[in-house]
Amino acid sequence: MAWGAWSQTFSPEVWSASQWGTKYYSITLNWRYRQDIAANQTQVEMISLRFNTLTSARGIHAATIHGRCSLANNDSAEKTCSNNMPSPPGSVTLAVNHTVTVTHNTDGSWPGHQVAWMLWVTGSGDPIQPNIRSFQCITTNIPKIPRTSPATVNVSTQTMGSAIVITTHRASTAYTHEIYVKYSGDSSWGAFLVSGVNDTYTWNTGVSLASKIPNASSGVWNILVRTKSGSTIIGDKIINVTLNVPSTIVPSISSVAVAEATTGIAAQFAAYVQGRSTFKVTVAAAGNQGSTIKSYSVKADGKTYSGNSNVFTTQVINGSGSISVVATVTDSRGRTASKTVSVAVSAYSSPSIPTFKAVRCTSTGVESEDGTAVKISFNFAIAAMGNKNSRSFKIQQLNGNTWTDIYTITDSYSTNSSIIKTGPFSVDSKFSFRAVAADFFTSATVYSDIAPSFALINFGSSGKSIAFGMVSSNNKSMQFGLPIEHAHITSASGSNGYLKILTIKTQAAAWNYAGLEFKYHCGARNMAFATGKIVINGGNTTDPQPAVITTDDPDNPIYLAKESANTWGVYVPKAGSEQAAVFDVVQYRIGGMSWNFANVQVASLPSGYIKARWEYLNAMCPVGHVEATVDNVNPGTRIGGTWVQFGQGRCLVGVGTGNDGSTSMTFTSLGTGGNYNRSLAIANLPAHQHVMNIYASGNEASGYGLTQTAGFKERPMINAGGNSNAWKSNSVGSGSAFSICQPWIGVYLWRRTA
Repeated sequence: MAWGAWSQTFSPEVWSASQWGTKYYSITLNWRYRQDIAANQTQVEMISLRFNTLTSARGIHAATIHGRCSLANNDSAEKTCSNNMPSPPGSVTLAVNHTVTVTHNTDGSWPGHQVAWMLWVTGSGDPIQPNIRSFQCITTNIPKIPRTSPATVNVSTQTMGSAIVITTHRASTAYTHEIYVKYSGDSSWGAFLVSGVNDTYTWNTGVSLASKIPNASSGVWNILVRTKSGSTIIGDKIINVTLNVPSTIVPSISSVAVAEATTGIAAQFAAYVQGRSTFKVTVAAAGNQGSTIKSYSVKADGKTYSGNSNVFTTQVINGSGSISVVATVTDSRGRTASKTVSVAVSAYSSPSIPTFKAVRCTSTGVESEDGTAVKISFNFAIAAMGNKNSRSFKIQQLNGNTWTDIYTITDSYSTNSSIIKTGPFSVDSKFSFRAVAADFFTSATVYSDIAPSFALINFGSSGKSIAFGMVSSNNKSMQFGLPIEHAHITSASGSNGYLKILTIKTQAAAWNYAGLEFKYHCGARNMAFATGKIVINGGNTTDPQPAVITTDDPDNPIYLAKESANTWGVYVPKAGSEQAAVFDVVQYRIGGMSWNFANVQVASLPSGYIKARWEYLNAMCPVGHVEATVDNVNPGTRIGGTWVQFGQGRCLVGVGTGNDGSTSMTFTSLGTGGNYNRSLAIANLPAHQHVMNIYASGNEASGYGLTQTAGFKERPMINAGGNSNAWKSNSVGSGSAFSICQPWIGVYLWRRTA
């Protein structure tokens, strides 16, 4: 056993006696303890002493001091002392001495026993002999014996692969330790990591621990430090530490394989082709230290493809040259790895025919409108693709509904040339040709026709067709091979003002009916083409006024001014000095009127002119229609019709019966109502009171009765039947009107009346 040092001595005095004013002698009880940590025991020693404090010796005869040191488990001892008080004065005599040993609980705590000392004296002798009974309990000062080592670690968080230092802080050099380690998610500890540890141990964590947490980047590990004394287990201390998976533990990509995904291209070209190839990308990857691959992505040609599969088929690759394919994988820890491979893509363009033209010519190739031979010029290009691309170029002629080859090239990827075909190609017929350039993927087709030779007027052979400026197709139609220009005039010189464009003469006969429609524009700065319409519906008169005058452009209308009987001039406004014109004149009932172009510039309109109204006036703004404007311009001056301003100072409300949630009102068309201001009547006020409280007495107040006129006229007359009464106060307020207008904004309101 290895006892530690004794504790301090506790010395309570249990008895003393005095003689002649001086303390005679005393008895004390001294006690102390010491502990054996490894044995888990405390040893308590108790000593009884007699002290002589006189200046001369004095004996005590036949006086015996008894002492008993006892433990609750009946471990006790009793000793006696019957000797005289020692001499000389000041000497000390040992009366009783005893020691007990107590074993602590397994956790080092006091077992609950009491160590007690009892002291008493028997016999007779000196008159001042002690006669005492003293009991001392000394368990409260015994400390707990340290047992399980309070182990600690130097860090609570560490990266896997780095060390953690475990310090035991053992209480006794007799203690040794076993250290166990497990992942917090495991149920059992398994074999110990190390045994026989004294004060410290350095645990070199390994990255292989990451396999315990395949779906996380960090986890909690439990360290158990077991304290042992020999083969006896004292206790366990568990410490939690967080271990992080190193950032270097990432998934790996072993390969990124790229293959042609479009059928036939690899066999034909042994290469990837721009705009035609698609990649089949296969990614081989693996997790690290237990992780698994959760997702894959591939980026190629500016597009990204993602999913849970490791195989992707891209869209068509539009780039050429070195194309980077970047594969990225993400594992169950959320960590990524990427690998890039480069793929060579051959440049490719579809077949093209920049030039293809057929013209009539002589047999020697001289271009001629009357030629019966055809000269065909062409230029084509096909991508060679390392001479592995297929190629063909054909010139074909349309015979009925069938295209027939008339020229073929199969040994060249590009040619710029021409051919002559003698035909003959009749000058009375149209002939169609086309060129087709084809490769492995696609083809390009262009067309060219040669027209019949020019004919100003040509009759079809069936006698039912006619053509102008071309040969008739003989399909029972009238055809035009020349541009058609209807009547057109250029304005006379002058700026702004008006241009007289037509002169109209009506037939001087009753019940005349006729119409005229034409296009016009008012100058180059206003390129909108407007349409004017004039209708004569004369009735029973030989000099009728036009019944209808309309325009579809009310901002640039036409004007009619009567010049003489049955004669009218038609005017349009002219913008600046630019050209104004009239064209596409169409007349209904030729005999009802006649017209001629006019080209007269005037500064102002003749008096009595009639302004055309807007053609869509009745459809868009029928009589009764309402318009709102912010300027004081009557709409009739622009679009025609008769308009009056109305509703000044009033808001518009829908006609019919409405309800605001509590009250119904009926509104009629053009009905009016409402006020700007309103004064409240008493009936409009909410119910309320003005109350005055006064004191009422049944006795006439001295000096204020009917005999005191002055006093009475200043006092109210009240009923004394109660203790208090109330009456109305004087009126207040003037009853002035207040505005009830809603927020508003002013506009001009116009109503069409005719």
